[in-house]
Amino acid sequence: MVKNVYAQGYLYNCDWGCKGGVHKAWVIIEAENEKQALGVIPPILRDNAKAIKLVKFEPEMVKDWEV
Repeated sequence: MVKNVYAQGYLYNCDWGCKGGVHKAWVIIEAENEKQALGVIPPILRDNAKAIKLVKFEPEMVKDWEV
């Protein structure tokens, strides 16, 4: 799989978990929506890909949450 992604020119856009025994790739991008995010995934990986919205929390955002 990695060689196929390399052949398509996407190797350096992906972070790989292979050395940790997780044979998956991650791509972190900014996108307006899920469809746009999935559109930049290499075609060979797209069928199994999913877009996950990430967020960074600031202390003031969570200070009133119950632990």
